[in-house]
Amino acid sequence: VDVTGTEEGVHFRVDVSDPDGNIISLVPDNLPTGATANPVPGNAGQLQVDWVPGYDFVQHPATEQIVPLQFTATDDHVPAAQTSFSVNVRVADVNRPATITSVSLITPEPLNENQPITIRVTGNDADSEDMVLVTPVAIPDATSLGIVQVSRIVTDITFRHGYDYVIHPAATRDNTATFSATDGFQPLPATTTFDYTVNDAN
Repeated sequence: VDVTGTEEGVHFRVDVSDPDGNIISLVPDNLPTGATANPVPGNAGQLQVDWVPGYDFVQHPATEQIVPLQFTATDDHVPAAQTSFSVNVRVADVNRPATITSVSLITPEPLNENQPITIRVTGNDADSEDMVLVTPVAIPDATSLGIVQVSRIVTDITFRHGYDYVIHPAATRDNTATFSATDGFQPLPATTTFDYTVNDAN
């Protein structure tokens, strides 16, 4: 027997019957922590099983975890007849997506042409086993110098704008960088923008 639920909740009813019409006592043998199995009023052969595994129960890269639950049914005949059976509970992962919480300059201002510029992108992912993977989607007219994963949720992105970035007679040029973040499991990445100004280095 298979039952399917998610990390947010598994709910099912176990129902057994006796061909001789005897009263059945049905008990669980190995409920996981936090699960309950309550008799259904008016029917000793039924149990309502409820369990909230929690978001950390299925660990990525797994998408589900199968948990066998064992039950024993005993009739009231003398001598009693007894049987055991299992229910395989398939707990499907509920992914909590990565988000971007802040973007900041690591390189002190003012920023100049041809100077390495480092921007730090900090994310968050409530699934503690996931990395927040940041990608520069667009940094117009820039040359990438590298991406460093500082920690599970922090990424430093370094780039530079060449000497022709600011066009005379302008003394500065404003730019907008776009970044995305994903945990590798969410269907769409989180995105954000960051504005900064580059000075002419004539």
